[in-house]
Amino acid sequence: MAVNESIVPYKGLSLVKQYMPMKPVKRGYNVWCLAESGTGFVSQFDIHSGRSDTQGYSLFSLGERMVPSVCDTYIHSHRLSAFDNFFTSYQLLKTFN
Repeated sequence: MAVNESIVPYKGLSLVKQYMPMKPVKRGYNVWCLAESGTGFVSQFDIHSGRSDTQGYSLFSLGERMVPSVCDTYIHSHRLSAFDNFFTSYQLLKTFN
C-alpha cells in the first residue's frame, strides 16, 4: 500500500481548489490517497480542504496527519504501508509502531 498525494485537475470556481505552480497539474483538488501497490487501485482518499484541527494528532504536520487518516482501516491487517519523506517523521513512526 502506498500513501501519496494527487492533484485532480479542475479549472472552475471552488474554495477548495489549490494552485501549485511547481506541479505538472497546477490547479485542482489536492487529494491524499492510499493505493494498492500491485494494481494502483485507490482504496482510501481524503480531499484536502484547508487547515483543520478536528482531525486529531495536532502535534503532527500536515503530511504526518494524512498517514493515519487514510490508513486507519488497515492498521491491524498486516499490510505494509509505504510513503516518502514528506509523510515521515520519527514521532509518527514511534506513535504507530
